[in-house]
Amino acid sequence: MPRANKSVVRSSAGMASFQYLWVILVVAGILALLAHQLKQSYDSALNAGYEDASNQVWALNGYLDMTLQHVKGDLELVRTELARETSAQQWSSARPEGWQNSLQVLKNGASEIDSLWIIDARGDMIATTAPTTQLNIADRLHFQRLRDNPNAGLVVSKVISSRVNGANTIAIAIARRDSSGKFDGIISALIDFANIQKVFAAFTGNSTTTITLRSIDDHALILRQSLLPDSAMDNPDRAYRTQIEAGQKSGNASYRVASTGKERIGSFRILDEFPFYVTVDLERDKVLAAWRREALITGLAALILLASLVFVFYRIRLEQIKQREMVRRLEAAFSEQRQQNQTLAETEDSHRQLLQRLQVGIVVHGPDSTIRFSNPRASELLGLSEDQMRGKAAIDPAWCFLNEAGAPFRVEDYPVSRVINTGLPMEECILGINRPGGDEIAWVLVNAFPEIDRNGQLKEVVVNFHDVTERKLARDELLHQRTHLAELVQDRTLELSRALELVRRTQDDLVQAEKLASLGSMVAGLSHELNTPLGNTLLAASTLENLFKGINEMTQMGNLKRTSFDEFLESGTEMSNLIFRSSQRAADMVSSFKQVAVDQTSEQRRSFELSDIVRDNLSALMPRFKMVRFVLDNAVPAGIVCNSYPGPLGQILTNLIQNAVVHGLAERSDGTITISAECDAQLVKVIIQDDGLGMAPSVMTHIFDPFFTTKMGMGGSGLGLSISRRIATSVLGGDLKADSTPGQGSAFTLIFPKVAPFPI
Repeated sequence: MPRANKSVVRSSAGMASFQYLWVILVVAGILALLAHQLKQSYDSALNAGYEDASNQVWALNGYLDMTLQHVKGDLELVRTELARETSAQQWSSARPEGWQNSLQVLKNGASEIDSLWIIDARGDMIATTAPTTQLNIADRLHFQRLRDNPNAGLVVSKVISSRVNGANTIAIAIARRDSSGKFDGIISALIDFANIQKVFAAFTGNSTTTITLRSIDDHALILRQSLLPDSAMDNPDRAYRTQIEAGQKSGNASYRVASTGKERIGSFRILDEFPFYVTVDLERDKVLAAWRREALITGLAALILLASLVFVFYRIRLEQIKQREMVRRLEAAFSEQRQQNQTLAETEDSHRQLLQRLQVGIVVHGPDSTIRFSNPRASELLGLSEDQMRGKAAIDPAWCFLNEAGAPFRVEDYPVSRVINTGLPMEECILGINRPGGDEIAWVLVNAFPEIDRNGQLKEVVVNFHDVTERKLARDELLHQRTHLAELVQDRTLELSRALELVRRTQDDLVQAEKLASLGSMVAGLSHELNTPLGNTLLAASTLENLFKGINEMTQMGNLKRTSFDEFLESGTEMSNLIFRSSQRAADMVSSFKQVAVDQTSEQRRSFELSDIVRDNLSALMPRFKMVRFVLDNAVPAGIVCNSYPGPLGQILTNLIQNAVVHGLAERSDGTITISAECDAQLVKVIIQDDGLGMAPSVMTHIFDPFFTTKMGMGGSGLGLSISRRIATSVLGGDLKADSTPGQGSAFTLIFPKVAPFPI
């Protein structure tokens, strides 16, 4: 051992020199990797800035294109209706007032429209939503282009000042022509960029982001959203002009602001059908701020690495000292190993005794398949004593092995034979044992694996098996039950599919009828309510499938107990009943919906007294509230006569009163709901007010959204206020607004014309 110690010391000195060199190479590699990573992160940060600008440009482009396409569609709708009335000779001196109302309805639907105009061939105004009675635009370039060019389609003007209020606007116009193609005037919309300016402001996000809208032909600035002074902006359109004039629809660019010397990066995109393009510019220094912080951290990491190198050198020296101590300890380890070998022999003897007491059958075969060892449990399962089994081969007429189907195993498929022939283990094999002198078959789960000696030769084959007879019989019964339950699930699923198909056909019929604007919301409400039975059915079916998988796995693993099987049967029965009830509920909902659809399509337009309609609807609601102390105060004066749709009006009143009871006065034992009304020559205003809990601002922003409710899971669908507002705007030609103060109550105001507009 002294000579060995000297050899180890010499080798340790050489190893220390190699470790010094290895540490230096590792540090150099890490520094190179850090430099490469900084370069990659720099490129990634810059690309992220371009991608951020491009994403904002794409979103703004989509918003502006959607807005202008919506305006274009409104203009074409007006032109089509004008052409239809002119061809039918329905135009008269009374029609301009009606068209003014129709234009106002279209304007109310688009906040970006400043005003809508119908102009005759001389440039004089026929109808408009602007507060003017007479105006001539024959001197406007967009009017002259449509008048003088028979092939002109949609025309977009430059920025012009509105002659009504002086606001900066852009005119979008299309020509009216008679059947012979003669110019008959224009239909025009003035786009007020004040609302678009607000959208731009929402996208800036910080003071270094600049958004502009420019014209393609002269790159003139139309809109800009930026908190920077003009001197810091320079003229970035030159950075995009070259790409646009080369025919590119979108792209990126970078430029330097001459007045400040700062670099900016940005992106642009041209609208598909309109002569504008949008740009988004970011300050380059802000984009790279995160990268600079990363570079600083990397520098600190390099310093830490150098300090670590010194520490490693110190540790290498300590390791040399430890190696000398290790040699001394090896001698003690050899002595300890001899003691462990003795302990291992004692442990093997203890394990052999344990095998004798195991409830799992163990049989050890030699390479020729003869039995060398078996424990008492193996003798019990195979029907032979240990003396009778010792020396027997796997191929022996004393027993017969059967597969799961009950057919005899082939000799080459015996577990021992397969392990001897292939040298591979055989796991989880179920076979039946026809024991000598017995009529019943014992089913066992068998595992067999080879034991290989140091020369790679087969030394012996160990086979273990345990009794799974009861579980095998239980699994056969489970397979039978599974087949029956699968058929039941299939029948219920077929019934549910038929019910869904009936809903789809009913929805198509209602959409084609187009007699009530709220009927579409009813279809959405029905689909929402059907989610519960459909979800229950799918959940029950998936749970039932998981039960089968779980019980099958327990059977294969041999862990199936009587209690587990009883729980499976009970849960399977419960899941089947749930599928049946959910399917029946879905069918009942479809049947009820068909009846409601027939009732809704019977509404008609007529003249009526507003106070009578309110009184009749309150009378219908009183039985629902007779058990509560709420006061319904009808303060609607007599004498307000309307020519409109009493059915939709009553539906709105019912929804608002029910909403006040369910939400506003839900936690109170008393309260008052007041219905009042006032009118002028054209409009009627109905106010439904309660003194209940009121609504928070976060709730107010969503009350008219479909399916929004604060009573989710307590009977509310969230469609009442959404349907009411849709009826108010599309059927009655008015609007529904809400005002609320937390703790003081809520008020809903329904405004509609005395004479409802006729459908265009």
